[in-house]
Amino acid sequence: MPAPSSRVRFWNELTAPEIRAAAACAVTILPIAATEQHGPHLATGTDAMLNDLLQRGLAASPPDGGELLILPTLTLGSSEHHVPFGGTLSVSPLLYAQLLVALLRNLIEQGHTRIFVLNSHGGNSAPLATALSEVGAECTRRGILVGGASYWSICGGAWRREIPDLALAEMGHACEIETSLMQVARPDLPPGPPPADTSYPDFLSEDWGLAVSFAALTAEGSIGFPRQAGLEKGRKLYAIAVRELGHFFADFSRRPFPRDLRSLASL
Repeated sequence: MPAPSSRVRFWNELTAPEIRAAAACAVTILPIAATEQHGPHLATGTDAMLNDLLQRGLAASPPDGGELLILPTLTLGSSEHHVPFGGTLSVSPLLYAQLLVALLRNLIEQGHTRIFVLNSHGGNSAPLATALSEVGAECTRRGILVGGASYWSICGGAWRREIPDLALAEMGHACEIETSLMQVARPDLPPGPPPADTSYPDFLSEDWGLAVSFAALTAEGSIGFPRQAGLEKGRKLYAIAVRELGHFFADFSRRPFPRDLRSLASL
């Protein structure tokens, strides 16, 4: 792996004084993932491994602007809906939201002024949204910029434009996208025989939620088209994702602090 750029640094490789010096000027990235079943063919650490892959990509191809300070990936997620399949560690969505709030406040207390939660597990999305809402008022009051998103929401549009043969337009689970990316992230862990293709039920594409376990949607623990995965597709997905994340974080590093968000409209 290429030596990390000075503009992208990893928290665990720095001293406390170095982190204190970077706190007020860097974008501090909190990567969150999960340890959970990924069908019969992918490792339970898939979400964390893919988040780490993208972090390494950012270090090798740094954004055009700003400095990134990347925390260790949180490999515990909210995965209650995957528990019936085994191989899963989970905390409840409410507890996970509280954990994220505690970590964000901990970073804020230490002087970090631009914080972004980079998510790589779908089950974390709702707790993340709750956590951001919980700290929103205090961040505005203190002039601190805190955001968060799943990586596929940042690069998904470019994926669809540039890889038109993707079988599923959105991220599934243990799907074509994750199975392809895992071949880039961990070639020493080749995927096993992929399960049959499984689509989301049509009604779940509507803009409403449903209280249901993942086991009610799939017999083998996957959603998507893992049989359409491949190494070359994984390389394309990876290159596009790193490029789009680089653009995103360069922009995030320049965003004004949120005392008056009306200024964002002109950017």
